[in-house]
Amino acid sequence: MKILKTALLCICSFLFAAVASGVLRARYGCVPSFKSQYASLYESNLARYALLQANQADANDGRAALLQYIGFLQGIRRQDIRFPERRLHYDLGLAYLRLFRLEKAAGDAQLASSHMRIAQQELTSLGWKKEDLSADALEKSIDKRQAAEDELYGSQTPLPNPTEDATPSKANAR
Repeated sequence: MKILKTALLCICSFLFAAVASGVLRARYGCVPSFKSQYASLYESNLARYALLQANQADANDGRAALLQYIGFLQGIRRQDIRFPERRLHYDLGLAYLRLFRLEKAAGDAQLASSHMRIAQQELTSLGWKKEDLSADALEKSIDKRQAAEDELYGSQTPLPNPTEDATPSKANAR
């Protein structure tokens, strides 16, 4: 009986130590680091997706992609994931400016001005000057950026097909 009690005490002590170790590692060690790495990788992919949807898809798909991206960035903020604060403010501000353009083009002035105000708040956190944060200045800035992105991504010229006009290689001629 004494051996059974000793074995049970050892097992319970081991389980308690394992649980305590797991909790401490999750709280202060590898889990926050993993969340940070995951957030950084996923954010960059989702940013590209939202940009391409906003530039090339219809307005509803672009709006949905931007809202998904904004939701992800706000989730990073809510969960206190280690992420560069300046980048978070800039990316949120830019996403809201893109939403501003979509809503303005759709004719929803109230929602567009709401997105503009949020973008201004995010960009104010970066220390931008007041004259750079006016609605007119930001609208010109996002229009200029949009024109550059349209030139880069929005080309309606089809890409050449690499299989057309291809001369057969010597290996394929056999």
